[in-house]
Parts: sequence; structure tokens; C-alpha cells
Amino acid sequence: MKITERARLDSGMYVMDAAPTVNRVRHRMPVARGACPYSRNPVRGWVQIAYHPAGKVLEVVALHQRVQEISSGMNGASSAEQVATDIAAACAGALGVAVNVLLVLHLRPAQRIDITVETP
Repeated sequence: MKITERARLDSGMYVMDAAPTVNRVRHRMPVARGACPYSRNPVRGWVQIAYHPAGKVLEVVALHQRVQEISSGMNGASSAEQVATDIAAACAGALGVAVNVLLVLHLRPAQRIDITVETP
């Protein structure tokens, strides 16, 4: 789902033209809760996606929806590491630039896991 007519589909993600003065973009949003059918983890968590745009940026509403789909396991991801990797690959593929993803999850029992993925 895209929110603006300026957005266009590129490699499965919606992107828009970046303003020429923008040199770094950072998105931070919550991930799906309770995606694991056994442990019901994560209790809560968020993902941060950062990149240096080269002419285009991610459309935020569609990005949020895609992150929710990936983090809920709808795309077949079966681990937190795979969720972070899938988010990074989807964003880098659409943008054509290196992307840094930080996935932070609070898990039962009383744990926090931070996973970082950097695309080439």
C-alpha cells in the first residue's frame, strides 16, 4: 500500500525521488509482536533502517507495511536473523545502495537481542 502518488514500485518496494539535499535517511518502526508460534516472541521490538540515498528514498507507509509482513513471518522468515536479513535485502534491492539494519527485540524470558545487518 502506498500513500502518495509520487511513489513508484521498484524491486518490490515503493520508493520516491529523494531531495538532492538529503544525504542520510533513518527509519525506525516497531516490528510485529508474538510472531513465533511456540514462544510468542518477541514481546516488543523495533527495526532501524539507515542508508545514504542515491536519488530515491523508501515510501514510509509502504515500508511500515512491508516490515510488518516480514517480521510477522509472512514471507517465510523463521528466525530473527532471517527477518533482519530479509528487511535489509528488500530495502537495498529497491534503493540500489548499501543499507544498515538494526533489529532490536525484547524476548521472553527477560532477554534483549540486537542484530545488525549491513548490505554491501
